[in-house]
This record gives sequence, structure tokens and C-alpha cells, in this order.
Amino acid sequence: MIQSPGMKPLTNGCSHLCFIAVIWVLCSLTVSVSARYFPPNLLEDLTGAEFIMVGRFMNMNGSAEFVVDRMIKGDAQGAAAQMQTESTGNGLLVSKGGEEGVTFNGRGQRFWELRGAVDATKNAIWFLLDRGRSDRLDWQPVELADGIAALVEDREPDLFFRLLQHVDVEMKRNALEEFYANPDRDMVEQLHHLALRDDLVIGTEAFHVLAQSQILELDKFLGKWTGLFHAEEVADRLAKIDEARFIEELKVAIVAEKNPRRLESLLYVIPHRSPQRLELTLPFLDHPSEAVRSRVLGSIWSTFWSLNAEAFKSQEAKMELAALGKRVIPLLDARLEVEIDPGCKARLAEMLVREDGTPWILRIPQERIEQPIPPYSDEAELDLLVGRLRDRANRGFMVESAAREISEGAERLKGRLDPNYSSHGSILHSLGIPDDRASLAEIRRSTKKITESNYRVLDRLAVLDDEGVLPFLKEHEGEIEYRARVPYLRARAMHGDSWAVNELLAAMNQPSSSTFLNDDDWSPRMVLEALLWVDTPEATEVLKKSVEQSWPSKSFHDELMFETVLMENYAGASRRTLPLGEVARRDPQWLAALALKKMADKSLTARRHAAAMFKQLTGQLGSYRPEAFARDRMQPLKELEAWWSDHKSESREQWLIAYFKDKGFAIDQINREALPVLVRALESDFFTHNLAVEQISVICDKYFTDFIMQDHSYQGQERMNVRVIGWLQATGFLAPNKK
Repeated sequence: MIQSPGMKPLTNGCSHLCFIAVIWVLCSLTVSVSARYFPPNLLEDLTGAEFIMVGRFMNMNGSAEFVVDRMIKGDAQGAAAQMQTESTGNGLLVSKGGEEGVTFNGRGQRFWELRGAVDATKNAIWFLLDRGRSDRLDWQPVELADGIAALVEDREPDLFFRLLQHVDVEMKRNALEEFYANPDRDMVEQLHHLALRDDLVIGTEAFHVLAQSQILELDKFLGKWTGLFHAEEVADRLAKIDEARFIEELKVAIVAEKNPRRLESLLYVIPHRSPQRLELTLPFLDHPSEAVRSRVLGSIWSTFWSLNAEAFKSQEAKMELAALGKRVIPLLDARLEVEIDPGCKARLAEMLVREDGTPWILRIPQERIEQPIPPYSDEAELDLLVGRLRDRANRGFMVESAAREISEGAERLKGRLDPNYSSHGSILHSLGIPDDRASLAEIRRSTKKITESNYRVLDRLAVLDDEGVLPFLKEHEGEIEYRARVPYLRARAMHGDSWAVNELLAAMNQPSSSTFLNDDDWSPRMVLEALLWVDTPEATEVLKKSVEQSWPSKSFHDELMFETVLMENYAGASRRTLPLGEVARRDPQWLAALALKKMADKSLTARRHAAAMFKQLTGQLGSYRPEAFARDRMQPLKELEAWWSDHKSESREQWLIAYFKDKGFAIDQINREALPVLVRALESDFFTHNLAVEQISVICDKYFTDFIMQDHSYQGQERMNVRVIGWLQATGFLAPNKK
């Protein structure tokens, strides 16, 4: 892979999207993607299009003409002309004569960015969505036409369509479940036939279906895979079953390939660990294509990087590095003399910088290859804490714990925090830093009326510890309007006013019964954020209802976004700032039961979310995997349900104590006496390490990091260990030089 000096080599485990990015210009129709992001159209967007037609662009006397072969939706008369107008009028088409055909410049278009290029001279399904949309024109492979027609006519599309469409994630997942449970042999053969086609979209999708359904017959690809658009994905699997034959086929294909883009992609799929990687790429150092030369330089760089790393420990590697340098450096020097591409020239120059006559790639410093982890520093920790205090995105426990740690608060924080920011105001007050603007007397003097322009004073009043605050708030009830209404109720509720609590509850349970809030004054999110500060059973029930109703079940990309699983379990008994985190704090048993229930959901997104919740709460997941097919999930789920039946009445602390004991880190309570054992657990696997950081955070009333934000890399874990242990020793929680 291509790299710059100072970067660690990357493996071939990257997404197939990298491969697509390399080859997308192969087709006669080229689609480029604007820097602006357009969310992909959903299936309902496509089927609701004004026109849906099967057709293609033809080159007629040097200009592009759209020919309709089949109308799926809309009036056939004028459809081609409308398509012509939309495509050219929006600057999407540039017509060229001769063999170049029709070329899209794709200005402002998506066109399945993840899919790369499409050849518009071949039949495809074209969609013209609602007028006025910048992404009005869309495209799908022609093989899906019958399924699109079925949806337009409100009929159930067949299994073929449901498996190969890539727009509705849940439809695809359900189809995969059906196919996995009963794989029809004819369908299996049909999918293999498509997967062996040199087709970027339908061929790649067919390959994915076979791979996900665990019925991929790799023998069918031997001798044929090197010409496929999805060659990288096939290569990963072939290399595992017969690496020798895989390398031989790759050698033959590399020598025979004349297309520079395909050659670049073939050089890319050479296994990073292969000793033949350099030998296969080096002959192309002088290739006419800049992209190919760049790929070669990336392979050379990765090889020298790896040898430099080994040379610090092995005399044999040191000798191999020197020998390779004698052979390769003259070739690089010669290439630098004639290189005209700015990128390749700069890369070569960096690699060849001499010091005492030795090029840089023969003397890469060890600290560049593996940067040493600096020891714990009080000053570095202080900088981090002050930065956290100044960041307005941080709230709650993470800010409060940072403020508690800073000694000599008045001197260190003076002028560095904004007292108008409610959290900062309470921090300054707790540290003994005078802030006259935050006192009730000053607020009374300066705030004669609470209006749209100054309603943020309500945030300061909410956290102000003064028994005169509630009477002052009541005095101003009649003048509160618009955006100030929910903050006003929150402030009164935080001072124990039952009327304000009931108004907030009414807004969520029965909006029409609220006497204070108008329709345009609030949103459910605003009220939920206010109820986070209300500790009544009724408020907790509203938060629970919100968590259950907002449980993710559909996502276009079917990905688990870490924000959705942020339970904020870094604070022990401290109040959280999101409904999910607050429910986890108030009633972890309820949330764990809900997660276990959702782990049986049909939606993969719902199951992933649930599994993350249940594991973080209890430490348990066993062999359950949310992405597994239904029949493979049944037994692991039954085992988890049996565990839950025995432990559901316990506290989260008891669940975690049992988890640590099972992992070999026996503790009786999560308290200060458990710290030495939890510190040992920091050296364990990522999940156990993260749980240990979380519990140390709870014991010490100290925020280190969000559980879900932990760095899942070995050095990231080591850096956190240095910081945690250094802080524990510096603050006296742990004896020096002990773990």
C-alpha cells in the first residue's frame, strides 16, 4: 500500500472500498463524486420517483441520447426527453464521440459512491426523483428491474431481488436469513454465475450474498478471479485456502495485465506479509502510469519499514536490510532523476534523504517506527483537565471531576473559564472562585425580566444553591415565553417544585394537558434533558419509555454508531447527560432485561445495539453474536437467558465482580481495596481493560474516558495504562512502583 515516510505500513485488511476507489475509472462511463455528501436514497425514495425506466445512453453523432427500453413508472411519452434534459441540464453529462462513449462528470451526484463507475451505454434502471432535488438522478443495475416493478405495483419482490438489492438493509438481512435457512441450489448456481461476472455492482453483490450465507464455492474462482472488480475480496479468501496457487495466478495476471488501473489493483492485493511482495512490484517502478508507480513506491516503503523495525532486534534482519538497500537504492536514485509526477517525486525524495551518505529508508529511527510512550506527567494531566473544562461540549461528571482535581483552582483557572456557562459557573463556585454574576443577589440586580435574550440565566439559577432561588423563579412565571419555558421548568424542578415536574411529565405523557407549554415552545428532546434532573419514579418511567421507543432498528448502512451505545458509565453514581445513560444509572436491571429482549429482534441493528448494552452492563455475552443467522443465535441466546434468570435480581456491581473473578481478577467489592487487582486487569483484553478503567474511574471519582471511546489498539491500551497507573500513584491511591 502507498505510504509516506513516518507512517506505519497498513495491511491488506482494508475495506474493499479502497479497491473500488482504485479501479472506478475503468468503465467507458466515469462517475466522480463531489466533496459534498449526499445521503443515499432509500428504497421508498426510489420507488416514489416521478419516472422509473430501463434504458441506456447511446452515442448518436457525437452527442448522448437516452433510449427507453422499458417503462416501470410514469408516462412513456416524453420520458426519454425528460431524462435527456435532467442529465444534461444539470451538468451531469459530457458527450464525446468515438470509442469514448458518454462520460458522466457526476457534479453533485452520488451514483452509489461505494459502487464506483457505471457504464451508461448498457441498460440500467434510471430514476428521476422529485423535482428540485440536487440528487434527482439515480441508478440501479438492470437485473433488479422486475423487483422494482413489483414494489411499484405493491407486490412482494422475489428472493433474487431482495438478496441483491443494496438499498433496504433490513429487507436484505431478512432475505439472507431465508436463503441461509433454505439455500435453493438453482439460486446458488445463479449467484455464482453472477459473482464470476466482471461487473462492479451486481457481481460484487452476488459475491457478498454467497460469502455472508457461508455457501461460497471458492474453487469456482480459481483461474478466473484476477479479472473481477471484487478481486480483492476473492483474493483474501483464496490466499487462505491455497496461497501458493493464489500467488502463481497473481504473478501470471500481473505480467499479462496491460490496463494500468487493473494492474494497480492487482499489485494492491499482494498479501502484505508475502516475501514476494517487493519482487512482484519492483519491475513496475518505471511504469508509465503514475498510479502504478505510486503503488510500487508504497510496497517498497512498507518493505523497508518492516525490515527497519526488525533490524533493531535481529542481526539477520539488519544484514537483509543492507543487502536490499544495495540492490534497490540505485533504482530509486535513477527513478528520482527522471520522475515527473510531483507526488511520486516528493515520495522518492523523502525516502532518499541522505545523512552521512545513508538514505532515510535505511536508517528510520526506532522512535518513528514505534513511538515510545511518555511517562505519566502531572503537567500533561493538568493540560488535559483544563482543556476538558474549557470545552463546551463536555458536561456533567467529566467536567466536575476535572475541576475537583485541579488544586489552587483560583490561580489555575482564573480567566480560563466562562462563568456565563452554567457548568463552568458551578465549578468556579465549588472551587471558591468568586463569581458575583452567579450569585442570587447579583442576578436579582441585573435581571429585572427573563426574556428570549437573557434566558440562559435560568441555567445558573438551576444549579445555584440558595433557598431564595425558587421564590425568585415563581416571581417571574408570568413573563416566561418561547424558548425559555422548558429551561424555566427545569430550573424550578431542580429546586424541588412539584408543579414544574408535573408540567414536564405532562408534556411527554399527554401534551394537551400541559398548562404552561405551548406547541411551539418545546421538543421532546428538550423535555427529556430536563427530566434527567428529576429523580421521581414517574420521570424515570418517561426516560425508560424514551429509551425503548428510540431503540435503533433500521439504518441504511446497518452500522452501530458508538453514540447510540454511550451509557456514560464513567461516573459511578453521578448523573448522566443522556436518557440511556441515566436509565443505566437508575435501573440497570431494567435496561439489561430490555437489551436481552432486543437481542432476539429481527433487526440486525437492534441486536447489535442490544448486545453492546448487555455486555457492557453485565460483562456477559457468551458465544452470542448479533450478526449470526437466526438458527445460530438460538442456543447462545438461551444460555444468556438462563444466566439472566439466575442473576437478574443482582446489582451491576455484583455482575461485574463475578465477571472479574471469572477472568482471574478476584475482588470482593468495587472499592479502594480492589484497585491493585483492577490495575492488573488493565493488562488484559480490550473489553476487560475498558471495564477496569471504568471501575477505577468510579472508585476514584475521576473521569478518564468514555467506555465506548477507548482506543482499541495495543499501544492505545498501553498509553491508558501509563496514565491510569501514573495518576493513581501520583494521587496516593496506589503505592509508587506497584501495579
